Amino acid sequence: RLVDVTGDGDPKLLVADQNRKLRLYKGMNLVSEHALLDTPSAICAFYEESKSSSRVPSLAVACGQFIFIYKKLRPHYKFTLPAPPVNEV
Repeated sequence: RLVDVTGDGDPKLLVADQNRKLRLYKGMNLVSEHALLDTPSAICAFYEESKSSSRVPSLAVACGQFIFIYKKLRPHYKFTLPAPPVNEV
């Protein structure tokens, strides 16, 4: 996914892999690498609703029953998804 995570107007490729790494590429070059707490299943960049003029997106990384929110590529918040109800048959 191409995302301007630094707010400099230059989108970079963001990759979350099975080795629990969040990697940021500019062209063919690795810009940064960050450890994840669990194996990721999805990533999503989003802009928060706030009054600040900063247009740097936050990242949501889904890992198991958690969604980790990163701001400026640093862990910010951990959201725990509720367990689904068990249907008795």
